[in-house]
Amino acid sequence: MTNYLYRFRGSVLGKFQELEKQEIFCSALETLNDPMEGFKDLFWHGDRIVWTNLLKHYLLCLDRACILFMLNGDGVRIEPASIPVFEIESDLPTQEYKDVFKQACDTFFGDPTVLQFIDGLASRTRPVRRDELCVHLRMAHFTALSAIFSAYRNRANIPDTPGGSRLLDMCAALPIKPETTKLINEMEAQHPGITDGTERLFAAVRSAQQQGDLIAKYNARTTAAVLDCNRALILNEFPGEYVRLIEKVVYGQWYTACFSASHANSSMWGNYANGHRGVCLKFSTGDEPGSHVLTLYGVTGSRSSRLGESEPTYGHVKHRLHRITYQRTYPEIDFFRSLGRLRGLAVSWWYSDGRGNRSSCAQDVYGDEAEWRKRYWATFLAGQTVKLEDWRYEDEYRLVISELVSDLSDPARRKLKYNFFDLYGIIFGIATPEADKLAIIEIIRRKCEEEKRKEFEFCQAYYDNASGRIEALPLRLIKL
Repeated sequence: MTNYLYRFRGSVLGKFQELEKQEIFCSALETLNDPMEGFKDLFWHGDRIVWTNLLKHYLLCLDRACILFMLNGDGVRIEPASIPVFEIESDLPTQEYKDVFKQACDTFFGDPTVLQFIDGLASRTRPVRRDELCVHLRMAHFTALSAIFSAYRNRANIPDTPGGSRLLDMCAALPIKPETTKLINEMEAQHPGITDGTERLFAAVRSAQQQGDLIAKYNARTTAAVLDCNRALILNEFPGEYVRLIEKVVYGQWYTACFSASHANSSMWGNYANGHRGVCLKFSTGDEPGSHVLTLYGVTGSRSSRLGESEPTYGHVKHRLHRITYQRTYPEIDFFRSLGRLRGLAVSWWYSDGRGNRSSCAQDVYGDEAEWRKRYWATFLAGQTVKLEDWRYEDEYRLVISELVSDLSDPARRKLKYNFFDLYGIIFGIATPEADKLAIIEIIRRKCEEEKRKEFEFCQAYYDNASGRIEALPLRLIKL
């Protein structure tokens, strides 16, 4: 028995020539209509070694932002791609750079409140989640900034630039002492069984911090002291930005094309087929029960060109279309035990204290690497195929491609070509313009002639009063 899946399209004509070229485009997550798409329910739970290295990594990333600010001021916005989340100390380009960073680390970790801070995090009986980690980092942030500023000032390394002068002014205005984890530790001791309540507390604290930042920017609109974007990032926004960016070291970017098991939902026609003015493509996806597969031509890897640059390679790949699971929560991901995108020295750095001692978190990775990798990829797939229950009406299947073997940031590399025989038919929407229907029929007629194909199914969507659904009436009089 042949399996079918449906793909709603606002238009298959126009400048992209989607139907003409037989292309399926895989979209970036930020362009999809669900803001929770790709959400990772990360948590942090580890020993003193990994928490120390997280703070050291935070210093490394914050230091880079400060350098970019010293060089450019607010003339050039500091982009997220400039923050070195994949780097460690040994990746710093010069010895002088390494010496300055070491001095900043010595100052930061020489502060007794920082050591108390790390001990408090390492002794936690329950994991730390996003909002709480943002709050913790915000409490340590000005101590980190002060250590970085001091290292550059002591070595006279602050350049004579507008950004350098402003950095000195910022350093002079820093708070003398940040808060510590006293409140957190007391709550942990008094209420060891609390989970949801504590998470709500930190969500509220995080919200208050964000509101404070927003109010400061609003008030600055009418004053001379405008809080410029880079200065705002370094002083206020960096803790939250860092927590967002370090997701990248867990799983890479992925892209998706969406299908549905049904063409009968009017909301789907309204949301994804331009209010019934588009069409619905009907794909044949094999005959194995419970399995949907399309063979598509696209990027399969990369190779070095004659000039030494990386270029994509192309070929045919069988892609499985995964059914979406609808539930109330997302799969949990243990950050310290899921550093799957790091390699070699970077992994060792996160799990080592530099004195020959290894974090207990490393046991999950190195103990049985094959089993760890199996769990790692299972969690990755679960993250790609879970949505909240509100989206259940879509009855979605999903084609996924990820940046495992090649850079897919260029949209042209995310266009996959399907076999014309796998496009079983096209359903016109209730309001599809007649001119579009005629143009589509002509494209299909020409393709059928080129491919020596004798049959193709055209249907017209209509509302069926008996079933209360959008049904498809076969247009059998159309002969190609």
